[in-house]
Amino acid sequence: MFDKEDAEIAFRGLSASAIETLPPAQSFALMFDFYETVRAKDAAPQDEDGDMLLFQWGIYNWRKHDSDDAGQFELNLSRQVIYPDGDDQEIYQLGLTYSYQPDDVLEALGKGNFWCHDLSIAHEARTKVLTSPALVHCDARTAVSVSLDWQQQ
Repeated sequence: MFDKEDAEIAFRGLSASAIETLPPAQSFALMFDFYETVRAKDAAPQDEDGDMLLFQWGIYNWRKHDSDDAGQFELNLSRQVIYPDGDDQEIYQLGLTYSYQPDDVLEALGKGNFWCHDLSIAHEARTKVLTSPALVHCDARTAVSVSLDWQQQ
């Protein structure tokens, strides 16, 4: 079990290597292991989407003011945890993002995402992520950057 303040540390503890040095298939498999075996303390119930995984990919240009920058292809797996706080809720994500220079194959993949809302479908979601065309293509390439962040949304 991990506390709100310890999510990134708890996840990093699953690997003897730095997460950022692993290929995406290996680090995403670790994220699924983390989701399946380590619960988030004080999270909203699972049936209220209190703890989910989001897989997403596509070309994004976060520097929209820079017309010379076509953006980068991003491959991301995030664990989203909702913490109830009275009438409100706090949403946090542990996001693992690999960025790549776009190529024709990555451009053809477009953008997409899907959610794993429940532990009961985690095995199916793991297979879908680890065999996705985006991950298979990126796993054989060198990322421009890799980041792991735990932040409130």
